Parts: sequence; C-alpha cells; structure tokens
Amino acid sequence: MTNFTTTGNYLHSKLQNATAISDTSITLQSGNGFPAGSATNPIIAVIWSDDWYDPSLDNTREIVKIYRDSGDTYILQAVGQENTTHKAWDAGSNIAVTITAGKTKEWEDAIHAVEQVSLYLGAYTNETALRTAHPTGSFGEYAIVGSTDTTWVWDVESSDWVDSGMKGAVTSVFGRTGIIVATAGDYDANQVDYDGSNGIITANDTNVQDAIESLDKATPKAFTDTFPANETTYTVNVSGLTANDLVKITPQGTKVGTWSVISTNGSFTITSDTTETSTVSFAYEITKGA
Repeated sequence: MTNFTTTGNYLHSKLQNATAISDTSITLQSGNGFPAGSATNPIIAVIWSDDWYDPSLDNTREIVKIYRDSGDTYILQAVGQENTTHKAWDAGSNIAVTITAGKTKEWEDAIHAVEQVSLYLGAYTNETALRTAHPTGSFGEYAIVGSTDTTWVWDVESSDWVDSGMKGAVTSVFGRTGIIVATAGDYDANQVDYDGSNGIITANDTNVQDAIESLDKATPKAFTDTFPANETTYTVNVSGLTANDLVKITPQGTKVGTWSVISTNGSFTITSDTTETSTVSFAYEITKGA
C-alpha cells in the first residue's frame, strides 16, 4: 500500500526556538495541534518569516517533511524540499501544514503506479445471464460465458457485448495487446480507491479525485489587488467565488477608512466608510465555503 504524507486542516504554529542549518529537529510552540506523522508518513509543512502573514508572500519560505519525536519536538526528515532552500529560522517564525505541489504529485504518482485494474466482470452461464447482470459495459470490460466457453467483451463502437471467440484469454485492454502495463491516461483519479478513514479533511472520501478536491477546497487561495483612489467601494471579480466563501482582506498600504467586505457569486466588494484619497494595495485570501 502506498505511504502518503500526513495532512491536517488549517494547522498553523510558530517555532519555539531559533534553528540552525545543522539542526535535525525543530520545536513548535505548545498547543499547536499538529498531527504526529511518522517516518513512513511524514507531514509536509512550510516555514516562513513572521514578517509575512502568508507563505506565498515570503520568497525565502522553506518546505520540509517532519514527524513528531516527542511532545512539541519534530524530526526534520527532509529540508529544502520542492525547489526551496534550507536556511536557519528565527524563533517565532511561522510553520503550517499545507498542500504543496509535492503533495499533489503524490496523488498523481499513486495513480500512475497502478499496474493493473481488474475489468473482469465474472463468469455467467449464458449470454442472457451476462446481459441481465450487465445491460451495458465500459471500454475494456469482459466476462466469461459458459455456454460458449469464450470471453465476451464490451464493444464501444457497437455499444454491445461481443463474443471474442477467445477461450481463456483477453483480447486486449485499453486497446493494447501483448504484455500490458499501465500508462498515463489509462485511469481517472475517481477510479482509484482511497481510504480516508484516517484523514482529517478527507475522512469521507472514497476515491483519489474526491480527496484531491477536498484538499483543494480546504486550502486558502491568496492573491493581491489595489483599491483605487477617490473611491469608497471596489469590486473584484473572481471566477468560481460564491456567497458562502470567506474572503479575508489584509491591507498592505495605508488606508483612510474602515473596510468591510461582502462576497457574492462571482465577485466580492470592499466598502470603505471614508473615501480613500490614494490607492491602497491589499492582499486577499479566499477559503471555500459549503
């Protein structure tokens, strides 16, 4: 069974102590809520400076793999991951369990590593029994019919079960013959089973596609924009945004008024109770709602 890295939902903490390049462990502030992980199922985490509220804004951020040693101390299993650079960090630096490109690649690799998916539907006494059990089929599916003692395959061109005439052999899988191994594109993510019973945000998912979508939905998306001068309102169009989504605004420039934000389907609007006399840059973070 594939060993996946351990995930968590909105888990953020800070480093209790400063770290050195040579350190093999880190200590987090108490009450961090991080999962334990293990050597075979480590946690993917990102560390970034306390000067930034979001790791995407810190160009020196570092992705690491960790697992609990004891208490709030975690072993640094791997450092400087995914094209980031290993460095020393100050006490109070941020650390969070997050979804990275490396985590997504885990899912892709798991799919590509599947060498064979059984498309065998079983043995039936006759053609009628086969058609009763499976009125329709999918590409590559086959069954054994006892009355002909042959393999019947689902033909996508005629949308019908066809007697291949082959006895005890499969004529082809995915249109290929001979020694058949999996290649990219053979399987969709929703065809690969996933046991999410030990997960936090994927506990109800039963296939890889659902798990990926749950993880993506739980991961806030960060962007930047600019509030125009001499205005009291500004609307930002965001494809896929709904009224149930949470939009968090963080001004990065000096604003005059107090801001409020309302999200609707396809956009959100920032309202200032005072006309902004100059442009104000801001960051915004979207967390998908129900």
